[in-house]
Amino acid sequence: MKTRAEQVQARANDVAQAFSILRIVLLAFGGIALFVGSFVIFNTLWVTVAQRTREFATLRTIGASRKQVLGSVVVEGLVIGVLGSVIGLLAGLGLAKGLQALISASGTKLPSAGTVFATRTVIVSLAAGIIVTLVASVVPAVRATRVPPIAAVREGAILPPGRLARAGKPLLIAVGAAGATLLGVGLFASGLSTAQRLLLLAGGAALLFVGLTFVSQWLIAPLAVVIGRPFVRTAGATGELARENTSRNPARTAITAGALTVGVAVVTFIAMLGAELRATINSSIKPQLTADYVIGPTNGTPLPVAVGDTLRAAGITAAAVRYGQIKTYGKTEPISGIDPATAAHFYNFKWTAGSGTSDLATLDQSGAIISKQFADDHHLAIGTRLRFETQSGTKLDLTVRGIQQLPAVSGLLGPVVISTTLFDRSFAQPGDGGVAVDTAGGASPATQRSLSRLLAGFPDAKVQTVAAYIKTQQASITAVLNDFYVLLVLAIVVSLFGIVNTLVLSIVERTREIGALRAMGMTRCYRPARSPLPCFHATCYTQRFKSVSAKSSGTPGGRH
Repeated sequence: MKTRAEQVQARANDVAQAFSILRIVLLAFGGIALFVGSFVIFNTLWVTVAQRTREFATLRTIGASRKQVLGSVVVEGLVIGVLGSVIGLLAGLGLAKGLQALISASGTKLPSAGTVFATRTVIVSLAAGIIVTLVASVVPAVRATRVPPIAAVREGAILPPGRLARAGKPLLIAVGAAGATLLGVGLFASGLSTAQRLLLLAGGAALLFVGLTFVSQWLIAPLAVVIGRPFVRTAGATGELARENTSRNPARTAITAGALTVGVAVVTFIAMLGAELRATINSSIKPQLTADYVIGPTNGTPLPVAVGDTLRAAGITAAAVRYGQIKTYGKTEPISGIDPATAAHFYNFKWTAGSGTSDLATLDQSGAIISKQFADDHHLAIGTRLRFETQSGTKLDLTVRGIQQLPAVSGLLGPVVISTTLFDRSFAQPGDGGVAVDTAGGASPATQRSLSRLLAGFPDAKVQTVAAYIKTQQASITAVLNDFYVLLVLAIVVSLFGIVNTLVLSIVERTREIGALRAMGMTRCYRPARSPLPCFHATCYTQRFKSVSAKSSGTPGGRH
């Protein structure tokens, strides 16, 4: 028996556990957005410091110390961080509503409670934004302190290389190698907890990405030659200028591309993960189950045990799998109940310890079959005594009779399996997670319709072939992946902002250069003479509506 408060707390814990993965995913994508944003901030301050070389040199000339120059850039980063964090916090309120609507539209049912705007949310959001901005501004600030006073009287002065410039390449290679090492440990090392493994993977991926991003600056020049060759051939001097501008500052080009690389890399990862999960579900369920049909719940709640009884009363071979939850070793684990007489006919057990199918006969007494993972986690073996507690408080004293290997995903049985007799005796309201059915004529549309009519009194029971059941399981993965893609859009939007921001700054930096090119005759836009696509620049767009005489006297070749 439970009090009302205990029951409410138990239900709250169940809901929190169900949505714990979504919370982790949201935090992960928040981290990705901050990671990409740090690249954008770093690149912006890096470019602005280069543009303000003469300004910093003038300050040094009139007596400003390096410490003062450093402080001015850091404070500038702090102000940007505070303003951006406050605006982002306010924008996040509206974004939360939009994301909730998009995720609900993708098939994931979220709680219908109102938006929770806690004090912790404000503190964490502001702190994360400000700290990331400050960290990203440190390197550009240090770079600003290297501006010599003589640069104030030099035209086109550039910053001298720092003390660590010579060690830059080996250092970045070491960072990338450290990231690859952490990834290898996270992927292949044994004895790690899930949290430790995820932490190693995240840290390794971040370090590897940073190393590759900065090392790739030495590949910009040769890549620009190869990629820019078609543009040089079709656009002439314009294509040549574009290629040279790309190679002018390889570090900036690499960092700008790196922001987008994060978004594309995550999209690729999610797409590959989704395809792998769908293939894994297919390859996991087929070997486990040998049945014509699977009857499962449509709303996620267990089916009444009367479903299996109705089928057996009609002379149909059916084996139900009970579903429940137990408390053991301080955690809540799923438990399954099977009929030892029919389980082996429908389910293929992959035994790793025990005497095989004969162990099923011992389940009626006080036996249990556990998964290999459960046995390894708790150091269990054949003959070990187990003590479980059901949600209603019933104590179960069991003995391990067999150990089986469950697939990594879509295990039809839980990590602990007992007999249906013991299950029904221990649980106040037993229910079935699914019912496997074999029919005399095999699977056919007519047979499926007949089973559906037989179970018309159970609207939550859905009759499916094994192939359709597999597709249903894959659809749940697709719904989760759709949620991921919704969040990925945000990461890509941040990346695009970074690219646009860098290009705008580069235009400001090259104002005199672009003006000189215009003075020498370069036009506002360029379209190759044989290009079938029209130019939509304002000037060119207007010219398409001029009279025939005006067109005949205009400039040829699409140049305006």
